[in-house]
Amino acid sequence: MRKNIILSIFMIITLLVANISFAAGTPTAELTITANKTTVTSTDKTIEVTITLGNISNLVSTGSNVVLAYEGTLEYDSNMFEKVEVKGQNDWTASYESTTKKILGDTTSAKANTVIAKLTFTLKDSIAKDATGTIKLNNIKLTDETNDFTFNKTITVTNKTQSEEPKQDKAESDENKIPDNNTIDDQNSIDKVSSKDNNTVDPSKAKGSLPKAGLKNVMILAALIIVISGVFSFARYKMIKLK
Repeated sequence: MRKNIILSIFMIITLLVANISFAAGTPTAELTITANKTTVTSTDKTIEVTITLGNISNLVSTGSNVVLAYEGTLEYDSNMFEKVEVKGQNDWTASYESTTKKILGDTTSAKANTVIAKLTFTLKDSIAKDATGTIKLNNIKLTDETNDFTFNKTITVTNKTQSEEPKQDKAESDENKIPDNNTIDDQNSIDKVSSKDNNTVDPSKAKGSLPKAGLKNVMILAALIIVISGVFSFARYKMIKLK
């Protein structure tokens, strides 16, 4: 009987360790890339693209700080855009090299749901009617040096004549709103992309859901209760048999 009790205790400890491991969860990160407008007229001079860090969880941290960096390719159509100016926001650095088309930035104190960069595109003085131009951010790799997350985004801009009012539906208008305090509410953000462990996700399909670790914890707890009940039942059976 002593041997059985020791074996049961060992199983309980193993289940508890497994439960702690599951509770730790899978590292996740989200990145949102939006433009303040996708239709322009001759009176418009610039377009602003905002990069926002969404939810982050279970990333590598140094003390209470999470160190993050990103790097990727930024391309835009020269028939519509004259130049781009890149600026980091909220303790993030940001830079762009036009010859290599590389954009990168980093921080030593990443915070969720925070604007991390603003890209201001200057429009050309003369743009053909109904001309379109694209802004592409490709293979944007966000990393904490242990976990990598890759994002892609293409924004298409259309030029209309001054007499034509740019048409935007309500959903698109809500997408292009930039909060004044440089933060964004996760429930209101769109085009959100969530990626795990070097997997690239299509922004049009990703839902950005977090791992459902709760169900696993319930199952483990149920198994733990069954094991403990079995141990006590077996011990009681032995005591009755000895009598």
